[in-house]
Order: sequence, then structure tokens, then C-alpha cells
Amino acid sequence: MRPRSPGASRLHFLRPVADFIRTLGEVAMRDLFTGLVMVLVGVALIVWIIPAGTSAPYSAGNLAHSPAFWPKVLAVILLLAGAALALKAVPQTARNPVAAMDAVSLSKAASWRFWASLALLVPYYAACVQFGLLIPSTMAFVAYGLLAGERRYGILLLSAVLMPLLLTLFFIHLADVLVPLGPVSWLM
Repeated sequence: MRPRSPGASRLHFLRPVADFIRTLGEVAMRDLFTGLVMVLVGVALIVWIIPAGTSAPYSAGNLAHSPAFWPKVLAVILLLAGAALALKAVPQTARNPVAAMDAVSLSKAASWRFWASLALLVPYYAACVQFGLLIPSTMAFVAYGLLAGERRYGILLLSAVLMPLLLTLFFIHLADVLVPLGPVSWLM
């Protein structure tokens, strides 16, 4: 073991991690960071948030009727998607050895999109309370698609109609979960 100089960091054991991060390109760094955050949120949901926020007042005969089942399914999907995104970023180290320590910081356009996406949740929630989930989800799908930069309007509109409709029909008819529909309650 070599002697340390007086100004040397006490965290010298983290040097390999810092070197690894420095070698990642900007996209790889963002994907790695995003994937790790998704994994942490998924674990927090499974271990702490869902158990603290749901209660089972009765023994559900059908597993899909349990109040914690679908949130846990979505949390596991989030965790797996985050792990895949983070793992996808690691091999890019060899292909793109650009120093990008500031890649996690958001550009002005990305920052604006982030705050706009958060702001859209307020009218979406209000519309869901008033009109059920299907119609506001269709409008939110279009809004978030445009916000993400999608310019193939035909595909966006088709997806905006089909995805919420198919999910709603799945939960109503296959998973046997009540979904508030508002004016389109005839789907029940």
C-alpha cells in the first residue's frame, strides 16, 4: 500500500466507479442514471409504498381483486424496465468513451418538458374525477406524445385511442376490476 498525500481523498476506493462513469457517453450516462432511478422507485414501491398504502379488508378469491396486486405488477414492470435500461447502457462504454459527467443535468428543452409533463397531471386528474379514466387518458396520451416529440399524428391518434381502450377493456372484462368510465359507462 502506497502512502497517501495529505490532500488525497479518503474516498479513494470510489475511484474505479468515478472512472467508469467518466467513460460513459452522454446517452449511456442518462440511460444508466434513469434505469437506476427506475429500479430504486420499483423497489420502494414493492417494499414500502404499496404495502403502506393498501390494505386487504377481506380475503380476495381472485388474485386480481387484491388491492395490492396490480400496483405490484406495475412496480415489477417498472423495476425490470429500469434494470434493462441500466444494463443496456453499460456496454456502450466501449463504443462511446466520451467524458460526460454532466449528462444527468437536464437541458433547457428537457427541463421544460419535465415540468410540463408534471403540470399536465393536474388537469388529467381533474378530468379523470369528472369524466372517468378512458376519455382523459386518451387526451393525455396525445398530449404526452406531442410533448415527447412524436410527429406521426396518425400513429399517435391511433395509439391514443387503442391503448387506453384496450387497457380499460382488459381491466373490466378480464381482470374483473371496476374502472370509472364516466360518460362511456356502456362499455361495462
